[in-house]
Amino acid sequence: MALVIVMGCYGCSVKRPTLDPKTALAEVESRYEVPSGYRIQPGDQLDVKFFYTPEFNESVVVRPDGKISLQLIDDVQAAGLNPAQLDDMLTEAYSRELKEPAVTVLVRTLTEPRVYLAGDIARPGFIPVRTRIGVLQAIDEAGGFLETANISDVTVIRKGPNNQPTTHLVNVEDILDGELSDSDFLLQPTDVVFVPKRGVAKVAGFMDQVRKILMLNGLFVPLF
Repeated sequence: MALVIVMGCYGCSVKRPTLDPKTALAEVESRYEVPSGYRIQPGDQLDVKFFYTPEFNESVVVRPDGKISLQLIDDVQAAGLNPAQLDDMLTEAYSRELKEPAVTVLVRTLTEPRVYLAGDIARPGFIPVRTRIGVLQAIDEAGGFLETANISDVTVIRKGPNNQPTTHLVNVEDILDGELSDSDFLLQPTDVVFVPKRGVAKVAGFMDQVRKILMLNGLFVPLF
């Protein structure tokens, strides 16, 4: 009978894997189809994975305020960032707690595309954008205008270049009169449609009001 002796090495250091964490997780990440340039939104489900310390792996949902809660660190703003930016932010935050915080963020479930309607309409709030939809159709789905609404001065706030908001005026009265088509200006996911009250000018506080709408609903969180 052959005698097999297994030699141990008590106290010897164990060499860690040398694979790039991003490469090691590429196979996992390939299962998640996220549009190029996608920015995280409230309601998204994220998988936060740690290459060297998988015991800290978590699956979290982005809260309405745009933040996520994770072990060991304070709440982190996630909405408005792309996954790579959140990777970097978490790696920096965890570097104060872990020796080698190799973090990868994967978007498991995307929030349904939607726009937010506010102002002088029956039911302010989110509506889903599953098909091509114009301003008038969106307002109809939100219950329509109130009697005091200024329908000739509807404002659409949209994320523009460098992630900055742009505003577009839409005269819904012209659409109702047949001078314009509702399909001439189609809404995009994360747009905000604001219907002002008739006879009330857009004073300096207008953008403050819009800012509150955006912040409360997790849209364009880092813009202001």
